[in-house]
Amino acid sequence: MSRPPNPIPKYTLHSSGRARIYFNSVFKYLPGDYNSPESRQAFYEMCEIIHATGDWPVEVVPEKPLTVMELGIRYLAFCVGYYGQNSKGRTEAVNLRYAVDSLTDLYGSKLAGEFGPVQLKAVRKSLIKKGHVRRSVNKRATQIIACFKWAVEEGLIPPDVWQRLSAVKPIAPGREGAVDNPPVEPVMDSQYELALPYLPARLKIAIQVQRLTGMRSKELLTMCPQDCDMSREHWIYRLEKHKTEKYIGVAFVLIPAPAVVLLLDNMPKTVSDRWFPWSVGHQQKSVSRACLSAGVPHWYPHQLRHNLATEINEKLNIEAAQKVLRHTDPRMTRRYSKETVDGLLSVADQLYPDGKMGGGGGRDKAGPTG
Repeated sequence: MSRPPNPIPKYTLHSSGRARIYFNSVFKYLPGDYNSPESRQAFYEMCEIIHATGDWPVEVVPEKPLTVMELGIRYLAFCVGYYGQNSKGRTEAVNLRYAVDSLTDLYGSKLAGEFGPVQLKAVRKSLIKKGHVRRSVNKRATQIIACFKWAVEEGLIPPDVWQRLSAVKPIAPGREGAVDNPPVEPVMDSQYELALPYLPARLKIAIQVQRLTGMRSKELLTMCPQDCDMSREHWIYRLEKHKTEKYIGVAFVLIPAPAVVLLLDNMPKTVSDRWFPWSVGHQQKSVSRACLSAGVPHWYPHQLRHNLATEINEKLNIEAAQKVLRHTDPRMTRRYSKETVDGLLSVADQLYPDGKMGGGGGRDKAGPTG
């Protein structure tokens, strides 16, 4: 008959004269002979850990040195489990894979403990040579450093490896041959107006609502009537899942009266149905085809946020633009978090005093974007 599990560790004697600890139906040897000072000390230390954690102390098994390739494989396996299997998690895991691939392509066979700043800078140079912009190169470098930080946390490499990599500064503008993307500008009014007639009817409405609200495409395309407070002239869209939720939590999106008119004329069948049930990619492709048909330069729906920022900045001030567009500085957001709805409605009343659609913000000249 086997011994019953015991919740309290016991100090026991083995027939060889060595000391053992018995806990949860498992025996383990202690250093030294029975009743020796070193065995008693080890027993008390293990009892402290068992009392605090309810389990045996974790035993670190020495491993052979990892190569960069082996480290990359382990890190990606961790990321898949950590970020989950939803679409956002899969996207994050894919982005991290790009960084790991750029690392292992050059140094896959090198020992992870020997990877240092010189090698990290070489990876950055290879990305620049492939045509990656500066922001992308810096992001990949940051992700590679995060990989080595995780390895330190897991006890796979010495801490000084990550510390050396952390000393590498991001590439500054105009340095090391890295180029930047051109700044995003508002869509010119002429380009916007000429492209609209070539859009399908419902997609045209979506683009007009996006222009009036400054919403990101994903935010617009997931909007349902049940998420909107329709008790006022200007609606408030309560947005729980969004790009900056980890900084500001629930966001409130202003839907001004001109956009309300468009939405009321195109209500979904039920309150849980989306107004615009298609993907971000479909919307972008439709706008691209409309621009081609109209013979105007291509623009993206996301640029319409810049149009609204410019309009509000010119008519009111930059603070109002930040409030409506929900810019991601958490310090700014906290200052008015309790006044968010009232603040948005006051901005709406100033922009649309008579409930009619305003203009401007996308003039055929360069202007501030807020």
